[in-house]
Amino acid sequence: MTSMGVDVGTRFVKVCIARGNRMEGFAMAPAGNAMKDLIEDLTKKAAQQAGVSVRKISRIAATGMGAALVKGAAGQISEAHCAALAVRAVHPEARTVVDAGGLFISIGLMDENGALVRTLTNDPCAAGSGKFLEMVALALEMPFEELAGMDFDEQQALAIESNCAVFAESEVISQVNAGADPKGVWGGVVHSVAARTATLVERIKAVEPVYAVGGVSAISGYRSRLEALSGRRLALPDFNLQAASAFGAAIYAASLPAKWILSRIFK
Repeated sequence: MTSMGVDVGTRFVKVCIARGNRMEGFAMAPAGNAMKDLIEDLTKKAAQQAGVSVRKISRIAATGMGAALVKGAAGQISEAHCAALAVRAVHPEARTVVDAGGLFISIGLMDENGALVRTLTNDPCAAGSGKFLEMVALALEMPFEELAGMDFDEQQALAIESNCAVFAESEVISQVNAGADPKGVWGGVVHSVAARTATLVERIKAVEPVYAVGGVSAISGYRSRLEALSGRRLALPDFNLQAASAFGAAIYAASLPAKWILSRIFK
C-alpha cells in the first residue's frame, strides 16, 4: 500500500510518500499562501521520487499547525505522535523522540512496545525554537548554514539572559554592536535553545535510546549541549531529520480504513 503524509508546519510544508514503514519519496518547501497548489506540487515531486503515480496513493493523513488545510485527508494526527511513529518504524528500540522544529520543541516518550505514553511541548515562544536561531543569523549577518556548522565550546558561549525572543534578539544585537565574537553569540543562543529542550527532557523523564529529529537537531552544537545538559545520549534516525512528521503521518495514513479521494485535491 502506498500512503502519503503532509506536514503543514509554521515554516515549511512537507510531503512524504511511504510504502509500509519505508519512506519512498519526500519533498518540502517554505509555506506559502497558495496551499492547495503547493501541496499538489510537493505531492507530484515526492511521488516522482518514489517512482509511483499520484493516482496510486490510497490514503493520506495530515499533521502540523495547518493540518486542517489539507483537503481530502482521511485523518489528522499530532506532530509528536508522527515523530514517534517515524522513528520507531526505522529504529524499533527507540524510547524517546526529541522533535526540535521551527517554532516548537516537543518530546515524546514511548513504552517498550512503542506506544506513545506522554508528550511535552515548549511554550509557544520563538526563543526556544529554530525560528530564534534564524533571527540570530540575520542579526549576525551570516548565512544560517554557515552558523549551523560552526563549532564552539562552553567557554566561548555568551550568556543569553532573556526568555523572550524579542528581548533575546535585542541582547544579541547589543552583543554584536559591542564587538562580540559571532561564534560566542551563536554558542550562547544554541546553548539557550538546548537548555530549554533539556528542561523538557528532564520533566518527561526521558528514557534512552533518545532520538532527535527536526531541523534544529541537525546542528551538532545543539545536540552536544543537549547531551551535556540532559545527561542523555542522542542518536539521529536514518532518514531526513525534517521529514519525521510527514513520514509518521504517512505511516499513520496506511492504518486508516478510509480511502483518500485524490480528486478532492487534483481537480
